[in-house]
Amino acid sequence: VKSIKLNKKSATLKKGKTLQLEIKKINTADAFNQKVKWSSSDKDVAKVDKKGKVKAVGKGECIITCEAKDGSGAIAKVKIKVK
Repeated sequence: VKSIKLNKKSATLKKGKTLQLEIKKINTADAFNQKVKWSSSDKDVAKVDKKGKVKAVGKGECIITCEAKDGSGAIAKVKIKVK
């Protein structure tokens, strides 16, 4: 995988709300493995499931990362602010 593009670069959510992040484009060099792994930089602010659904759990800011599982290091990040 060369690059990953998501439907958002940043978002503001109220505590308790959810947001579905979507992959707009995966730029590949005929990559066989196009699976991704989602993660949160601070699970006390927002959690993300394996399908990219973000849940705001506490006030603050964090980064949600979508990383290609093929070992290429391709990532996309979304800044989440929870009010």
